[in-house]
Amino acid sequence: MTLKDFDKGQVTRRRVLAASGIGLGAAVLSPMPLRYALAQSKPYRIGSEQPLTGVAALGGKTALVGLQMAVDRINKAGGILGRAVELIVADDESKPDSGRRKVEKLVTEDNIDAHVGGYLSNICLACVPVFTENQVVNMISVCLDTTLTTSKCNKYTFRPYDFAPSQAKAFAPHLVNKMGKRWFIAYADYS
Repeated sequence: MTLKDFDKGQVTRRRVLAASGIGLGAAVLSPMPLRYALAQSKPYRIGSEQPLTGVAALGGKTALVGLQMAVDRINKAGGILGRAVELIVADDESKPDSGRRKVEKLVTEDNIDAHVGGYLSNICLACVPVFTENQVVNMISVCLDTTLTTSKCNKYTFRPYDFAPSQAKAFAPHLVNKMGKRWFIAYADYS
């Protein structure tokens, strides 16, 4: 039975009812085993390395609040394909060597399925090789160093957010048009 059959008048009430019954039965019965199997599956383990202590602690704690809100919302909606999301957090102490050690633990001991995080660029740069070597998806949340998604780009690391050049391009017209021709920016380069 196709859409053309409807146009030709060949569809009868009996055929529609039969097709509806079969479709309804398939819809009701087939997801049950699938839903049951997925519900029994272990949760997705998402790791997040954030600066919870050290110079960037305020930003890391704020990022963690947003991440926890997202995990709670996903789990409240039934998880991902019926599987809950478990968030495993590590404090990188705002230091590259500590961040790399913590990420190695997340990947090798905690067996995370994916990673979301990274606040300071120098820590992200230190950790990217760990994700690449272990083939773990790494979604950068804050790090702005352009090399992370250019010259050091790999198929496991991506950045769904803006990065330094796009911020500069968006902000520069405001600086020139509203603040005058002479201005400067003081910032910390964490890469």
